Amino acid sequence: MMNNIFWNLIVKGIIIVYLDNIIIFIWTLDEYYMVVCRVLEILAKHKLYLCLEKYEFDRSYIKYLSLVILENQVKIDPIKVARVHGWLILANYIELQIFLGFTNFY
Repeated sequence: MMNNIFWNLIVKGIIIVYLDNIIIFIWTLDEYYMVVCRVLEILAKHKLYLCLEKYEFDRSYIKYLSLVILENQVKIDPIKVARVHGWLILANYIELQIFLGFTNFY
């Protein structure tokens, strides 16, 4: 379904849809914001929505799933790295699973 509704943007190489993720390939932030608006319009037209809690927008960067995306690089959010360094001593198997689940992403 997602490939069908975003077909025009996919064939132009502007976006890729993978499962429930929409990946946007644009060189400037201004173009990025225009494409984001277009994606939101298409989603609304089809009564779909984004989980906005995953995103943080600023004119100088975009944060997605705790990755800071700049114009020429992608960085891990320093706040998340500090959480790993400051993690308490693990007391049991469940705490170890939680820790590994959090750190495996990075």
